[in-house]
Amino acid sequence: MYKIHLRRVLTFGFLGLVGAIIAVVASPKVYESQAGLILGSDLRQGVTQLSDDVMQILRLGLAQDPLSEAAVLRGKGLFLQAVRNVSERRNDPGLAEDAEDLFLMYDVQNERIVNVVSNVSIIVAKAHDAEVAADIANEITVLYNEFRRRSMNENVNQAITYLDRQVELTGAALNAVDSKIRQFRTENGVLNLEVAGAEVTKDDLTYRQQIENLMAEITAVKGNLAVDRAEYNRTPDLIDDQIVDIRDPVVQQYEAQMADLQREKALLLGRYLPDHPNVKQVSEALASVEAQLDTYKQSGEFRRNSSAQRPSPFKESLRTRIAQNQAALAGLERRLIVAYQAQASNNKLMGVIVAKEGDLLDLAREKDVLEANYRRFRSQMEDLSNRRDTAGRAAEVFFPAQPNPIPVAPDATKLVFISVIGGICLGVVYTFAIESMKLRVHTSGQLQELTGLPVVASQLALGRGQLRQKMRSLASGKADPNEAFRYLAVSMIAGERGRKRSVLFTSAGAGTGRATSAMSFAISSARMGVPTVIVDCDFGQRGVTRAFEMGDQPGVTDILQKGALPSAEEGAPGKATPHANLFVIPTGTAQNAALADFGPANVEAWLESLKEHYDLVVTIAPPCDEAADAAVLGGFVEDVFLVVSARNTPFRNIPLAAELLKRAGARSVSVVLSDASPGDEPFTARSASMN
Repeated sequence: MYKIHLRRVLTFGFLGLVGAIIAVVASPKVYESQAGLILGSDLRQGVTQLSDDVMQILRLGLAQDPLSEAAVLRGKGLFLQAVRNVSERRNDPGLAEDAEDLFLMYDVQNERIVNVVSNVSIIVAKAHDAEVAADIANEITVLYNEFRRRSMNENVNQAITYLDRQVELTGAALNAVDSKIRQFRTENGVLNLEVAGAEVTKDDLTYRQQIENLMAEITAVKGNLAVDRAEYNRTPDLIDDQIVDIRDPVVQQYEAQMADLQREKALLLGRYLPDHPNVKQVSEALASVEAQLDTYKQSGEFRRNSSAQRPSPFKESLRTRIAQNQAALAGLERRLIVAYQAQASNNKLMGVIVAKEGDLLDLAREKDVLEANYRRFRSQMEDLSNRRDTAGRAAEVFFPAQPNPIPVAPDATKLVFISVIGGICLGVVYTFAIESMKLRVHTSGQLQELTGLPVVASQLALGRGQLRQKMRSLASGKADPNEAFRYLAVSMIAGERGRKRSVLFTSAGAGTGRATSAMSFAISSARMGVPTVIVDCDFGQRGVTRAFEMGDQPGVTDILQKGALPSAEEGAPGKATPHANLFVIPTGTAQNAALADFGPANVEAWLESLKEHYDLVVTIAPPCDEAADAAVLGGFVEDVFLVVSARNTPFRNIPLAAELLKRAGARSVSVVLSDASPGDEPFTARSASMN
């Protein structure tokens, strides 16, 4: 069966090959030509640095990113125009008519560098003539460059118009700012605010110094007042008039030093803090003099001669000095108030000047910005005007298209490969579709109902490897026959005990398991004590001969080639097997033999002679619808068992095979169903559990 499938598949593959050859011969040749472009995406070197607003205008005419430019190059309008131009130059109207078809084959490829799209584009043009393909690719590069230059010039003109307008507006704004500055200087009467500001700043410093000096003098006066008041409070109001103190000149000197140091300290405290080095130095000197005076007083330098009292002249002098210091302090405080008022007035004037300077500075800054913009706009406009034709660079053709005499289509190798593979696939689909439409019988009951033939046994479905393993196991005695064949042997032998019989196992089509069925039946009969011989007449498959490993031993063909029946002295012709009462006559040593070649009469006589040695003769023949050997044997045996497969045998082959056997003289035709499903047939459940 697999040969039929293979033949169908190969036929379709061959048809695919023929179709591919016809397509290659009949299809027009297609030639390809390529041109390489380096796309320009920036302004040329040498153009002044342009502002963002100007660049925004110019970018509309510049080449965009590589993918966008590739889309422009792939444009249908650009391609059709290129084909029309080439058609006019070559005076070939048919080329323009084929433009739509040629566009379907047109492509633009972008080169990649480490997964980044570069600005290199490859134009791939195809045509039915190599020179035409090259002309189209080169014409596309020319049209693209013309388009880019025209677009760039238009945008440069727009940018120049924009810059000219900006120069005009900026100049007007600059004139307006100049007028404001002149008006400001006139209205405020300030010719030089910097000089006025310097004078006010100088006055402010003078007022600050004056206030600091007055504060220092006030502090000093307050210190003197504090010292005089303390001394005034310590001095008694009355003194003894008659007491004459004889003072030591040293004591008088100490007291004079102390008075001088106290006045100096009071002045320093008016200017410095108590922890200032100068104050500390005077305080230390004063303490030292006081300590020396106290030490000296302990020696007793006073002598009193009278006890009468009178007002103290020293206290009167202290009172006078305190009054003078208070008057001086009041004068200083009045002068300080005046100084503060003058400083406040100066600060107010300074604020006015600073505000005016700020306004003037803002105007000056605005003028600087406008002047810078004016110069920048003028410079950009002049530069773009001078470089009107060179501001943007078009794509550079780094290799032009050249005619390629080798066609790219049709690709004979690819087309043949695809056609053959497609034909094989169609062949596989076709053969499986044919096989799926064949009606098959899956159960013995269905088979008997449809054909009217009795189904006497069935065997389970096995794979090809399992089937061979089953035959070897049956031959060696390691496996038992299916229960259905045991039942067939029992029913046949029990019905006609003592009668010698001969049976034939054949099939409708190959791959049905007829050798396995014959061996199972023969082994079952032999185990019942019936001397049984298996005669392998299947000269093609030789299944029983191989199972019992008798391929190199003489057999059926050797016996029939003698032309005479074996003598009684030669004994039984069968070969012993591991099974008791079971013998095998292999196919023999002859190749490509057929029973019809030996004469039907000789075959019949030989089969009858076997009954002298065995009670049951089991013969195996090739499929009855493939070889005539089954027809030769069918008239010489009592029973014919037609083995059919529930998996492989089409239903329509079964009645045809039975009819062939009956026409050949078969007395009884029964059916053995192989590849049966467990549970659908009698005895198969037990056979499955035993296996």
